[in-house]
Amino acid sequence: MENKEVLLLNSFVTECIKCEEKDNYTINGHLYCDTPIGILSIYTHIKKSLTDLNPHVIDGEQLIYDNAWKGMDFCWDLLLKKIKKINPKVIGLSQSYYHGSKLFHQTVKKIKELIPETIIVAGGNYPTDATDIVLDDPNVDYVIKSEGEVTFADFLKKYYASEDVKNVDGICYNDCEKIILNRKKNFIKDISILPIPDRSVLNMDSYGWGRHACDRIQPGAHFLTMVTSRGCPFKCTFCSNKNFWGQRIHYRSVKQVVDEMEILKFKYNADIIGFNDDNFFVHKKRCINIFDEINKRKLKVKWYAQGGTLVRSLADDEFLEKALESGLCFLNLAIESGSQKTLDLIKKPLDLSEANILVNNVKKKYPELYMNSGFMIGFPFETKEEIIQTFEYSKKLELDWAVYNNFRPFPGTELYDTCVELGIVKKFTFDNCDDSTHAYGSEESHFDGKDWTKKW
Repeated sequence: MENKEVLLLNSFVTECIKCEEKDNYTINGHLYCDTPIGILSIYTHIKKSLTDLNPHVIDGEQLIYDNAWKGMDFCWDLLLKKIKKINPKVIGLSQSYYHGSKLFHQTVKKIKELIPETIIVAGGNYPTDATDIVLDDPNVDYVIKSEGEVTFADFLKKYYASEDVKNVDGICYNDCEKIILNRKKNFIKDISILPIPDRSVLNMDSYGWGRHACDRIQPGAHFLTMVTSRGCPFKCTFCSNKNFWGQRIHYRSVKQVVDEMEILKFKYNADIIGFNDDNFFVHKKRCINIFDEINKRKLKVKWYAQGGTLVRSLADDEFLEKALESGLCFLNLAIESGSQKTLDLIKKPLDLSEANILVNNVKKKYPELYMNSGFMIGFPFETKEEIIQTFEYSKKLELDWAVYNNFRPFPGTELYDTCVELGIVKKFTFDNCDDSTHAYGSEESHFDGKDWTKKW
């Protein structure tokens, strides 16, 4: 009998440390478990469209979160036992983060040692942006670039019909030691054709707790996430999302968005809902329609947009008041730098004067609205004075919280290519992604600047 077992697996991202259970929060409190919306969406689509197959889901982040105090050896053993029990013929393996690259490749190796005949198809942000690196791993059979619902379903249809899978849109593979990279051509224009992700296959009680901004807004709140659109129209040089979704935004219908919000609130007891869109507020008319639908249904749930919020979208009191009325509880701004010169060089569509006006206006009129912004320092063209300028600027803003990160040039971004060409950083390869000293597993700066060192 042909093996029809298909596994969607979200690989480990962060390692845990073995300890006494009573000390777990102190030692492993950095762990946070977010709903793996990508693999759930693919799972739900396959379950609906390929009824002859038997799909399963395992979330490595959830497994680690639930068992952190027992240590990594226990978690690896538990994961492999679950995989062995399913005995999948095909595994769709997802990894969204570069700092999880080491664990991703360890997962692939362990799976192939356990079930050598299984076919591993990698997907997610890391395999999409670093496809050649991932395919240098001899244990990876294929990579699917970008969104996976239609593409992975097409792959499975052809694979189980013994047809050639090498013409599947966006599929990449090794061919006689030569890597074949097929660019993603066809994106789902109306993502409302996809069913709402079926979360019942996971224990949703594990998600949305722990260290998170929402715990400051409402201590003990149950925070769950969803997606209302895909894509970003901007070309920031530090970001690779334009490669993942393309430069056009594709939307879900207003009805489907609020239908899913109802499910999260009433079925899974969400207190706060996060929209994982890249730029939720770009399409203001659509946003207002969502606000109106939330109010019409009297949903009474708090929400916020997790992606960096475009400041100029919110410079409108009427729009902001409608958002607040529908439950907006947190502004996650994406100011990025306190240097206008830096913003222009990274192609960030922001005038700092706009940010000043917005933040001051919000604090004056809506003091209950929590505000955070992310900032990056240490771009290769920045001076010490410009880095300090970002800190000084952020301190002058009346933010409730500010997050600072050292710039890290990730493959798939314009700035990464520039840094490699200039010899500022070494090219990220399969050989060094498993190196514990490699910068992608570190928050430290990768290089010395014009008049500053990475130690500084």
